[in-house]
Amino acid sequence: MGEPGTKEILSLDELEATAGLRTGRKHILSILVENRPGVLTRIAGLFARRGFNISTLAVGPTDDPSVSRVTLTLDGAKHPIDQVTKQLHKLVNVLKIRDLEPNETLARELALFKVNADGAVRAEVMQICEIFRAKIVDVTKRSVVVEVTGTYEKVEAFERLVRPFGGGPPGSCPARSAPAVTSVGMAAVRTGTPAPVWLDAETWVRLERRLEAALRRSRATGSAILASLSAPVARGVDPTAVICASRRAGEPWACLEQPDRDGAALAAVGCARTIEARGPGRFRAVAAGWRSVTASALADPADGPPGSGLVALGGFSFAPAGGGSPQWAGFEPASLIVPELSLARRGEEVRLTLNLQMTPDDTVKDLVSRVNRRLGELRTDTLPLLDPAPSGAYRVVSPMPPTHYEHAVARAVERIGAGELEKIVLAREVQVHAPVEHDPAAVLGVLREAFPTCYVFAVGRGQSTFLAASPELLLRREGQRVSTVALAGSMRRSADPAVENHLGEQLLSSDKDREENAIVARRIVRTLAPHSVWVTTAPEPVIVRVANIQHLATPIRAQLASPVGAVELVGLMHPTPAVGGEPSERALEMIPALEGLDRGWYAGAVGWIDATGDGELCVALRCALLRGRVAHCYAGCGIVRDSDPSAELAESEIKLEAMLPVLAG
Repeated sequence: MGEPGTKEILSLDELEATAGLRTGRKHILSILVENRPGVLTRIAGLFARRGFNISTLAVGPTDDPSVSRVTLTLDGAKHPIDQVTKQLHKLVNVLKIRDLEPNETLARELALFKVNADGAVRAEVMQICEIFRAKIVDVTKRSVVVEVTGTYEKVEAFERLVRPFGGGPPGSCPARSAPAVTSVGMAAVRTGTPAPVWLDAETWVRLERRLEAALRRSRATGSAILASLSAPVARGVDPTAVICASRRAGEPWACLEQPDRDGAALAAVGCARTIEARGPGRFRAVAAGWRSVTASALADPADGPPGSGLVALGGFSFAPAGGGSPQWAGFEPASLIVPELSLARRGEEVRLTLNLQMTPDDTVKDLVSRVNRRLGELRTDTLPLLDPAPSGAYRVVSPMPPTHYEHAVARAVERIGAGELEKIVLAREVQVHAPVEHDPAAVLGVLREAFPTCYVFAVGRGQSTFLAASPELLLRREGQRVSTVALAGSMRRSADPAVENHLGEQLLSSDKDREENAIVARRIVRTLAPHSVWVTTAPEPVIVRVANIQHLATPIRAQLASPVGAVELVGLMHPTPAVGGEPSERALEMIPALEGLDRGWYAGAVGWIDATGDGELCVALRCALLRGRVAHCYAGCGIVRDSDPSAELAESEIKLEAMLPVLAG
């Protein structure tokens, strides 16, 4: 401080910061003005006198022909901007002012470290990276390359923690045999680049109006009202990567993709509303709950990619009361969640949807602040990589020995031979115990690369994640059109094209596999026929190939006679003989006794529905439930009269290969 009576001498940096001219804070002001001559000149002059440079300025109409909206952007600190807006309010022709971008953009450091760490050291290094939310950009057997972003203090703290391993300051590498940290790149530049602009100025205004309307309806009815709004976002956004990087600890999230179908993806996080039920009527109960939510909701029409707009995501257990064992905690027998935020993609188009529950005691300001916080937490990181050489050993164990499964198949064949049923599907569980916690985001990244034609999904509840690469569509409803597929009958694949073709021909000519597929197709047709104008099936099954296995598939289409929502249709169809049996009632009685396991959501349905009743759900196959260091993997086979116990065990091993190589190191 200067002596009393003297003026404080400020540096140029201090002067600019004090004036609010170089703070890295971006403001977008929306100003409603009367259509009077000279209004723009007075507004621009006021900012000029205060020392602010207007970056952009646009004038647009409003619903009132006598009022225009002026949208302008500029940089400045909060206090000086507040002073200017107070002056603007004094202008006679200015009606309303709103700052649409109040979030600060912080100066950041970027450091890139190569950490030589193998053996027991790697786990500790990975833990440090997780604490600092550092991004692993490359992994080898002996090193990892880590990107650390944030304040200078954060980068310095990261350096201090890794220094005991032999690391020195960025740019140096001490000559020691111990694991070392080397800076392979350092951007020691302060940047003012803002986070991605997820919503433009007009969308913020539209959101505020939507919330105001929801608040009026909520106070008029005394009940909670769901407000939903959708907007396009930049091309190239990866919905799954954004949600995996941005989810808060313990909150529900979900990602569903079918990469080869024009990049179709839907990813969501948070919970605005939950709809759950259990028991035989759980599908009807959830469908009724969803209709109640959408009937009172204020939402945009679903005019973007499938899954955009107001949607609910979740799943259904195989059995009416399934998922009662401890590992399935959080996965109710029927559970749909309306997310706080979702991203839907098809091709190059990506749309973001926000869902907020408005109660009579809420305020628009509070909900807008909540949206700001959520959008400010979104990260556009790529999906993390699996550690190819983690420290410690993996153990793959079966809660029941393989012979138990063979005996169950043999008993099922006896029951079929006695005429009790035509087909039954029996599953088995294999557990993977890892030395470190399984990373669902990394596993998801591998699955969508390895199984691009499959329905790749992850559903997170609490500390657990249920994920899969399923080849089987259960149902897709688009207006009055319904698409499904009978998928049953399997055969291994081969890297030799000649052998591959031979195996496919063998599958197509197998009486056992064709009958297994026909049983499923006949049941689906019988189920859809009473609700349809027509139902058609392919005359012959076709071969569907995924990474490690090929199946017989019979596509089925129907035209609905009356509007029946996707959830009601799933309730009619589930479980198909592809995962249950025929006759269904008898098979469902026998399955728990023969298997001796709680299927939970395995062989159930996972997917999404929208406000119109459209939706898409797949059968939860080739899946695993991740909970800490333990992964529960499931696979099943269709048992018919000619099934051989050892062959069915071998087929289950092939199906488990979708997950085991990814989870077992």
